[in-house]
Amino acid sequence: MKQWHPQHRTILRLAIPNIITNVTIPVLGMVDLALMGHLENTAFIGAVSIGNVLLNFVFWGLAFFRMSTSGITAQANGADNKPEVAGILIRGILLAIGLGLLLVMFGPLLKMLAYSIMPASAEVLEISRNYFSIRLLAAPFALANMVFSGWFLGMHNARIPMYNAILVNVVNIVANVLFVRFLGMNADGVAWGTNIAQLVGFAGFLYTVRKHQFVEMNRISWGLLMKWQSCKKFLRVSNHIFFRTLCVILVFTFFTAQSGKMGNEFLALNALLREFLLFFAFFMDGLAYAAEPIAGELWGKRNFGELKPSVGRLFRWAWGVALFSTIVFALGHRFILQLLTNQNNVLDLASQYIGYAILLPLAGFAGFLWDGIFIGITATRKMLYTLLMATFGVFFPLFYCLNLLVPPNHALWLAMLGFLLSRGIIQTIMARKIFQ
Repeated sequence: MKQWHPQHRTILRLAIPNIITNVTIPVLGMVDLALMGHLENTAFIGAVSIGNVLLNFVFWGLAFFRMSTSGITAQANGADNKPEVAGILIRGILLAIGLGLLLVMFGPLLKMLAYSIMPASAEVLEISRNYFSIRLLAAPFALANMVFSGWFLGMHNARIPMYNAILVNVVNIVANVLFVRFLGMNADGVAWGTNIAQLVGFAGFLYTVRKHQFVEMNRISWGLLMKWQSCKKFLRVSNHIFFRTLCVILVFTFFTAQSGKMGNEFLALNALLREFLLFFAFFMDGLAYAAEPIAGELWGKRNFGELKPSVGRLFRWAWGVALFSTIVFALGHRFILQLLTNQNNVLDLASQYIGYAILLPLAGFAGFLWDGIFIGITATRKMLYTLLMATFGVFFPLFYCLNLLVPPNHALWLAMLGFLLSRGIIQTIMARKIFQ
């Protein structure tokens, strides 16, 4: 019997806290929805929903602050470059706060552009604009918290971001309930509650860094912080991740837009089936986040001999998670859908398309994991090329070609499976050249 390798324990130690962190996110969304859903005016539900969609575009597009920081920190930590490890954190926070302040400054222009393409009633849009403006005020803290999360993960510490995420969500829920239920602030109350939670999260990260002396402050100098080579690397990696993320946003926005063109039933159906991908992503992102510091540290140490077997161990876990998710979806899809909706017409329609949701884990697991590995070794240019090929060379051509042969929703889901599968295949080919 093959002996249990110690690195499996490291993978679990990093993956499990990240999975827990991911699971806390939809809990907050459900609480906000419940608070707005119990107000007399239904406009609040749509207003907060629209505001969150637009804000997610902004913050999801800037998620490179977490991903870039994680990979670069892991490499510096692996090379035992303590001053650079400290410099990465401070440099990242300064950049995040600076960009966050720019977002606040240009908030009115951003709001005008965002809402100019958003169809809704005048009442909903007015409420949503106020919500958007308030939430944007916390951008400096939200972006800085991404840097902290990525930095701790790069340092092989997934528990502190988990504890901080739990703290942020608890404060957020308590503040939202207080402002909405007891102070009657409606959607504005949800926005201010979220801002307060982001500020508390930022303070919590600062306190943790200072208390446990994760950063040796006496080793930090302005010369180190302004070191052009380090700044250039961060900006280069961030640039690749930013445009890679835009490709992902484009695919899912197009998917939603095409679903809406088919009518409300298909829009609802595809939104429900996408929840299967979200559920799977909770677990696969946990493994991908674990892969970032593992691959990054070995790359920083130039320990290429251990890197390849480490990737193999990560893929064994990824394959297990994908297979388990597929079995759960195959056996329990009806139960899962009934938890999400009681609309019989949507449930009946789902029987024609559930096979695509069941195949999502098998099609997507390699792409998820390779993203984590590529971020760790900062092979972000290859990530960008992968997404460009998967988006414009597979997803769109596949959809438009299949749309001539099969019903539109089948074409849409086949294109999505092709997109997910091609990411893994392309990155596997690229990885062979890297690790040979």
